[in-house]
Amino acid sequence: MAEGEAEKISSAEMLTAFSGAAVLANKFYVTLMSSGVRIAFTEQVGSEVPPQFRTSVILSFGDAILLTDLLKRMLAPVEETLAQAQKAASDKSDG
Repeated sequence: MAEGEAEKISSAEMLTAFSGAAVLANKFYVTLMSSGVRIAFTEQVGSEVPPQFRTSVILSFGDAILLTDLLKRMLAPVEETLAQAQKAASDKSDG
């Protein structure tokens, strides 16, 4: 994916992106390889149950960096909201 390409998504691409099932993953494992980055996603329900593999992807280093940048931009407002909520809860418990 080329730089800036994330902003140029067509409706056909969005249909493709949502054409398959989405699985829940609450754990992930990142492995750096000579060819790029492998990210494996698993789901674990309770500490006594081993994680169950859900899927994995291999990204080129360039695509992995683009994904990192995209996630940082998209999640910045969510991170700020969570930080504010955590501070409010901490202030409430201290007072």
